[in-house]
Amino acid sequence: MHLGVVPTDERLNMRNEPTHDGGDADSTLVTFILDESGSMGSIADEARTGFNGFVKEQTAQSGKTWWTLTTFNNTPRTRFAVIPGAEVRPLTDHDYQPNGMTALLDAVGHGIRKTRRFLDTQPSQPDGVLFVVLTDGMENASHRYTRREVAAAISDAEEHGWQFIYLGANQDSWTVARDLGMTRAAVVDWSADEEGIGRAMEEVALSAARYRLLRVQQESYTDRRDR
Repeated sequence: MHLGVVPTDERLNMRNEPTHDGGDADSTLVTFILDESGSMGSIADEARTGFNGFVKEQTAQSGKTWWTLTTFNNTPRTRFAVIPGAEVRPLTDHDYQPNGMTALLDAVGHGIRKTRRFLDTQPSQPDGVLFVVLTDGMENASHRYTRREVAAAISDAEEHGWQFIYLGANQDSWTVARDLGMTRAAVVDWSADEEGIGRAMEEVALSAARYRLLRVQQESYTDRRDR
């Protein structure tokens, strides 16, 4: 699928239209891709808590943040798009109900296109773009995007200064991230349990804080799996 146009998402259940031009000084656009496949069911509470805590922590820092959340199982669902951190309402068990398979490529491709579409409409750009992917499984359900298309889109986004953060469980996250085209990413391996997702969210908070402070892309690998 061509990555220049974002299709209408008929599955939205939260506000999904951009609410700001994103051009403030010291501003960061954050796109978060959160796995909602069935295997996340055992740590659903921790996933919700981790995401909510990440938003709260980043919003409390200096500078402005604008948030887009896409969850995915068989298909991606954009829950909200480009809203201020202070307006992001916490995910609840009603919003986030893991089931289905893992359309990782479709979710990442969808998220990149939606973010690009927003940026292309703006007369001024945010100071940084963070693109976070959290998943506990391997791709097994995508039909809109190929790995090659997603890798090309990620490579182009990195050339434009986006910081990718990939958090993967039950996989070799470094290899998966590289296969997806992430060559300047912060990569974290984590265990798919309560403690593991807590560690993963600690790492994403640290990586995000460094990027927002320094505005320099980070290429790093951290193993936070249980030993």
